[in-house]
Amino acid sequence: MEDNKYYTPSIPELHVGFEYEQLNHMNEWIPMKIKGLYWIIDNLFIKERVRVKYLDREDIESFGFVIDKNASIDDRQNFEMHGKSFGTYGITKYEKVKSIIYRYDGSKEYTLFDGIIKNKSELKRLLSQLQIID
Repeated sequence: MEDNKYYTPSIPELHVGFEYEQLNHMNEWIPMKIKGLYWIIDNLFIKERVRVKYLDREDIESFGFVIDKNASIDDRQNFEMHGKSFGTYGITKYEKVKSIIYRYDGSKEYTLFDGIIKNKSELKRLLSQLQIID
């Protein structure tokens, strides 16, 4: 079951700051982060020793979102975060990797993103690009 929570990242996903786990010589998974572009070349051929956790509830909550238990039904999980001055932000996570990021200003909901977010690093990049986090 634990294997369902992880996948091997593809080359286009990798970037400075990307978080992953690497299997060490004692068969333990160690949390790591890409600190420079040299990593991609050095580790390109050891895919079986690198894994990334799929985006989950804890990852989303780490950015200040809180699960809305009243709105979370079926396969969907809904999260909210009250923004600085732009109303409420929300994330609806459904299926394994699909998510919607939206803003609610009190009268209308605006979809900011609707697509695939596979892991915490991708969510962080999106939230930063959407100016939801610094």
